[in-house]
Amino acid sequence: MFDWLFNRKIIIKWQDVIAIGPRVQDIFQHLSEAFVLGSVGSLKTLHPEFIDNPNWKVETIYDVPVLRNALYGFQLHSAMFFFEKELGGSEKEKKLHLDMLKSWLMDHAYSIPKKDIEENKRYYKKYNKTKNIKDRTNMLLDDVIKIMKLTEFTRVNNPMLKTVNSLHNQVCMELASLFGKKKLVDKYMLKAGKGILDD
Repeated sequence: MFDWLFNRKIIIKWQDVIAIGPRVQDIFQHLSEAFVLGSVGSLKTLHPEFIDNPNWKVETIYDVPVLRNALYGFQLHSAMFFFEKELGGSEKEKKLHLDMLKSWLMDHAYSIPKKDIEENKRYYKKYNKTKNIKDRTNMLLDDVIKIMKLTEFTRVNNPMLKTVNSLHNQVCMELASLFGKKKLVDKYMLKAGKGILDD
């Protein structure tokens, strides 16, 4: 399973998908939790009106459970983006492995209630209608602002957009780390820190 450590491109076999899938899902979960915690911390630092505001009570992902589904659908797109760029093998092999991994993450994910699987799919399909990463991050930004009830706070768009852009790169960074690709980790870490998109 660790053939990828010795190749420039990431190499996986179909048998690896069962082992990789749960680890990718764990990455999604961790990043979703960190996304909300980081957003809340940033909002409270930059905009004091969020502190002790009775009309806005968001502290963790558990306060906005539907956001987990939106983030999952978005992160799945980011993961597929990463693998399409970094996966080795013939085009036929790449398509087979990507299709298998995407199918597992959409349909056979462990410890996720059926209703959440359906919601994850719905958001994935919604973001699939976008033309590029920029459009997808903007669509997620709109969802985040609506779900976190930030619509009345007009000044949050720019900092939240950087956080959304960063999430895309964090997914790529964590996947690069999973496969032991240090140079890729550094590349995506830099972009994540700046809140800019990959091309």
